[in-house]
Amino acid sequence: YCILVAEDNSSNRIVFKKLLSQIRKDIQIVWAGNGIEALKKFEESLATGVPFDLCFMDIQMPKMNGIDATKAIRKLETTHSICAMPIIALTADEVADVNQQEKFSKAGMDGALGKPLNKGHLTTLLAKYFPS
Repeated sequence: YCILVAEDNSSNRIVFKKLLSQIRKDIQIVWAGNGIEALKKFEESLATGVPFDLCFMDIQMPKMNGIDATKAIRKLETTHSICAMPIIALTADEVADVNQQEKFSKAGMDGALGKPLNKGHLTTLLAKYFPS
């Protein structure tokens, strides 16, 4: 499996990579430091014909935030008539409230994980998309 992770904070990247390696050994990570980079990586995956299996999208990033990046990705998916890649919001709030979840859903996101990341929540989410 190959996932796209859009996260601008290096400490959060280290934690994500460490937790992921403890949960699954069969997932490759492609990193993006902001929404523009995430969009570019997604466009590259379209060009090569090798799509990402899942995306974790930080909400607050420089240059382009996660909401705008998700909307742009969803637009490209529609334009190219391809299946929607699951996109999970990474939010600074430990638990996204109902208003935030609605905002994420309207943008085209499929769920949310709070930071700091919880190994149990990440494990459950990965099992949903990548059954063993």
